[in-house]
Amino acid sequence: MSSPFAHVVQRSRKCSGAEHGMTVARVSDEEGFLVSKRRLVREWLHLGCPYQAPEMLQIHHPRRKSIGGHGRQQSLRATASHGKPIHHSSDIMHQAQVQEWGQAPKYIEANESAPGPDEVRITVLATGVHQVVRSRAAGKHYSSGTPPHVPGVDGVGKTDDGQLVYWFSMERGTMADRVNIPKRNVRPLPEGTDPVQAAGIVNPALSSWMALKTRTEGLPADFTVLIVGATSASGRVAISLARALGAKKVIGAARNKTVLGTLSLDAMVVLADKPEDTDWSSLGDVDVILDYVYGPVTAHLLASLKSQRLTQYVHIGGLSGQELLLPGAVLRSKNLTIRGSGPGAWRMQDVADSIDELLEVVKGVPEQPIKLVKLKDIEAVWDEPVSAGRLVIQP
Repeated sequence: MSSPFAHVVQRSRKCSGAEHGMTVARVSDEEGFLVSKRRLVREWLHLGCPYQAPEMLQIHHPRRKSIGGHGRQQSLRATASHGKPIHHSSDIMHQAQVQEWGQAPKYIEANESAPGPDEVRITVLATGVHQVVRSRAAGKHYSSGTPPHVPGVDGVGKTDDGQLVYWFSMERGTMADRVNIPKRNVRPLPEGTDPVQAAGIVNPALSSWMALKTRTEGLPADFTVLIVGATSASGRVAISLARALGAKKVIGAARNKTVLGTLSLDAMVVLADKPEDTDWSSLGDVDVILDYVYGPVTAHLLASLKSQRLTQYVHIGGLSGQELLLPGAVLRSKNLTIRGSGPGAWRMQDVADSIDELLEVVKGVPEQPIKLVKLKDIEAVWDEPVSAGRLVIQP
C-alpha cells in the first residue's frame, strides 16, 4: 500500500539549538488522517533533522483542520535520519549516520524507501571503511556535502532477485541494511569472488587502477612503477594491479621494512623518520610513481629522481597529512609530469566503463587482511586503529 501522505509541501532544515525543522504534509484519506503517532513518526523518520532533534509535523486533511491534540496542530518528537522522501515502504531498517563532522557514526533506525525506476534495491552484505569514506565522514573531502551523512561509497550485496552484486555510489551512503542504487552503478560480482574481500579491496584497487588507466599516457611495455605507501591497503593491492596492467618491475616504499619484505616487490625503499634522510639513490629509471603519502616525502623523492626517461607522477592519497612544497627548480630539471587521480580528475563514467574488468582482476588478487565488524558496533570501533588491511562493516 502506498503511503497516505501525498507529498511534502514545505520543509526546513533549521534543526539546531532551539529551532525546529518544520515538515508540512497532506494526507489524502481517512486512513491517513487517523494514522497513529507511531506510524506518523515512522513515515517521516528519515526527514530533515539530526538524530534525536525534535521535528515539528503539521498535518492537513482535506475535510478536517487538525489531526487532534492541542489546538489545530500537533507536534511530535521523532528520531530523524538521513534519506530521501519515501515512496512506498514504511519498513524500518538500520543505518550508520554521522550527525556532526568529527563524530563517529551512530547506529540508528531509518525509514526504508522503495527504489526509483532507475534504481535497484540491494540487501547489503559488506561495505568497506576506506580512506575516502573516513575523509567524507569527517567533512574533509570535497564531496562530503552536509550532515547528516551516511558513510560509505561502495559495497557488495544481493538484489531482490538474489543476484550477488558489487555497487559504487558517491551520491548516497552505503552503511545500511538495504540501499537503493542507480542501476548504472551496479555490476554482477564474478563467480567465486569472496564478497567480504571484494568489499574491502575493490575501492583501494580502484585508486591505482584508475590512476594507471586514465591518468598516465603511453606507458612503455614492461614499465617500472614505484608505489609510495606500498604497505597501505591501497598500496598492497596496487602491486597486483600494476602487474596485471603490464608492470615488469614494482618498487615499494614505506616505513615498515619488515612488512615491505612480505610483499611481492622487486625492490623496496624504506622511508626514514625524517623525509630528507630517505635514500632514493637505488631507484634508477622509473616510468610511473603512484603516491599515497604526499607531503615532504614526495618533495624529497622528486628532487632525488635521476631517471633518464619520462617519469609520470600520479598523486592518489595523502597519508602523511601534509602538503607538498616543491621548488620550481625541480620541475625545470626533471623530465616529469605531475597529475592527480580521483573523482574530478576522472569521471564516474570512466569507472563504470572499466569496473567489470577490474572486478575480474580483483578476483585474482591475493587475500588481503580484513577486520570484520557488525554495523551495530560502528560507533564503538570507528576510531580504533586497524593495524593492517581494511575495516569492513556487515549489517
